[in-house]
Amino acid sequence: MRHLWIIGASPAERLASAEADLSVTCHRRLRGPFTGAGSVLAELVPRIHSRWPEVVHEHRFAILTVAPELVEFTGEVPKTLHMTAPIEERTRYQTGLARRAAHGVVELLVAYARRLGEGTLRLAFDAAHASDATDQEFLAILLRRANPALLQVHVGTNEQPLPTVLAKALATYATSLTVHPSAATPAESSSRSQDVLLRAYIEGHGTSDDPEELAAWSRADPRHRAELHDAAADALSRSGDLGHQLGTIPFHREHGSDPAGAGVRALEFAAQYCAGQGFISAAADLAGRGLALLTPDRQREYCLFMAILALSLRGTDPKEAERILNELRGEYAHPEVHRSTSYSIAMLHAVFYAEKNLSLAKAYAQNALAFAGLVGDARERSFRTSFLRNALALIEMRLGNRAEALRLVTSAIEILVEELPEDAYRQHHSVLHHNRAKVYQLLGMLEAAERDLNDAIALDPYFPEFRYDRGNLARLRGDDAAAVGDYEAAMALSAPILEAYYSRGDVRASTGDAHGAIADFGYVLELEPDHLDARINRAALLFEAGDLDGAAEDVAHGLAADPRNAHLLCTRGQIAMEREEHEVARTSFAEALAMAPDLSAALVGSAVLDFTEHDFDAAVAKLTRALELAGDDPDLRYNRGLANQAAGRFDAAIEDFEAALRLPEADEAQLRTQIDLCRIELKRVPSSPLTRALSS
Repeated sequence: MRHLWIIGASPAERLASAEADLSVTCHRRLRGPFTGAGSVLAELVPRIHSRWPEVVHEHRFAILTVAPELVEFTGEVPKTLHMTAPIEERTRYQTGLARRAAHGVVELLVAYARRLGEGTLRLAFDAAHASDATDQEFLAILLRRANPALLQVHVGTNEQPLPTVLAKALATYATSLTVHPSAATPAESSSRSQDVLLRAYIEGHGTSDDPEELAAWSRADPRHRAELHDAAADALSRSGDLGHQLGTIPFHREHGSDPAGAGVRALEFAAQYCAGQGFISAAADLAGRGLALLTPDRQREYCLFMAILALSLRGTDPKEAERILNELRGEYAHPEVHRSTSYSIAMLHAVFYAEKNLSLAKAYAQNALAFAGLVGDARERSFRTSFLRNALALIEMRLGNRAEALRLVTSAIEILVEELPEDAYRQHHSVLHHNRAKVYQLLGMLEAAERDLNDAIALDPYFPEFRYDRGNLARLRGDDAAAVGDYEAAMALSAPILEAYYSRGDVRASTGDAHGAIADFGYVLELEPDHLDARINRAALLFEAGDLDGAAEDVAHGLAADPRNAHLLCTRGQIAMEREEHEVARTSFAEALAMAPDLSAALVGSAVLDFTEHDFDAAVAKLTRALELAGDDPDLRYNRGLANQAAGRFDAAIEDFEAALRLPEADEAQLRTQIDLCRIELKRVPSSPLTRALSS
């Protein structure tokens, strides 16, 4: 069984073909980001809560990111300063929320289908071609992670090309079905009056695919059409529903009687909310629509929408983001515009461009800092100066000037403490302590770094990234238990946070908990199948556990993405050795060593092959190099001793065996046996004429 991709021009025909237990539309004009996912949650969360409230509780962070109106079922979650700080005080946003939430919702739906135990649950998501990027990503994940025998996904689209992420998922996991409108449909449409068609289009909030409805809307008297949009927006506004504020209300207001007033205000609210949540595609769309209603003489709103547009593009198209920022610089001779755009361009060159230009970034940051000094209000001037010194510290750190970075971020903290009220800019205060901790960590000042991370957590105790970074610091200090505690604290404060599971798996692997490590790396790969480090680590652990088939599957998947990966090539060689496929093993180790000449495991594996082929000198050379890299190791000493012994170098072999005996975890009985055998062989070796002469 596979998922179903239903292609057709008519929504009614698509939905009729779906034959689903629950059908929703994903058209972003209705509720903005997560229209489809949120609509499914609105229907299912009350049902799930009535029978299995613990399942809702487990996924509460994901539910509230997608559909915050469902708080009556989830209960409140702890709020971070990054969520509650006033918009004018926010200096950082939590990243990755949308993708984490998508995974969490998928896990909730799969858990519900499993608990129902009533055969296949069928969910239909129509109008995916008109969905926001959040729903497209959610559907791609759902198609991949949901077993269609348990939860079958029906995705309806028209025939237009789809975004890559969704198109690839549908092609991989779904069977396509093309449907056509019935012959009666055109006749029914043409029998409706122009006013009925116009009202149908507006009552459908502009989501209709019916060409006659769209044509009637386009031809309608502008004044009458605007009145209908106003009435629709007024009715929707009375509900106070956030989804409407992100989708339908901005649409109606921008086509109502006051697009430059009420329309801009509606778009501004929606764009700021989406930017704050990291819903960047929606933020860019809303900002672009806002700009279409404005001219540059509306400086505040124009600059705001341009800034949101640049912010939304910086991760995917930094060149276009810089063009937008420079357009603003050319439009206004205003210090605040030049301060904010200089900062943003500095970050583009320091962080977002593939090829960094740190010198240029520093120049722009210094320019922004100079403009901050011109701010008239003392409190605002202090905040801006603190903020920009922190930005300059980031650039200095990337330039390798760690002492200067430390001075700058420390001075930024001092400004907040000495010049601003204690309760002001608390989010920025937490960010500064977090950033200084990173500088301290780079300087090797781990205790100071821990103090700063503790201060950041005290200010914003529910922000998961702070907990995660303190866990990483604990690992550097050698406190694995504290690291795991912080990783798990981060997990408890978020929808699935991949980095925390990966890092906990790394700790478990290093402390001998192979089973736990395999589980953590497996979950990471469930979230992101192309996570190469998790794939490498799980392959190695599965090999060590004797699961050769599982290890080989991971190796094949990883090499498909990175054919020259030395670690995966080495594991392929180890698997081949276990299967006595010596030619494959020899080739794999050779390729691994060509990529990483000092990869110890590949040196050892290749040396073992040399030994089996009686090339003892080559084996000794590779094991010697492995010892130089790894330091004294009883197994390496033992193996080199065997190679020396086989080559007839019994004194060298005894030296290796005796050195191994002095190391922890050495197999004493086996080593003493080999020493005795070497000594026996030494007695059998006839002495040379010179030796006999010297002894006489």
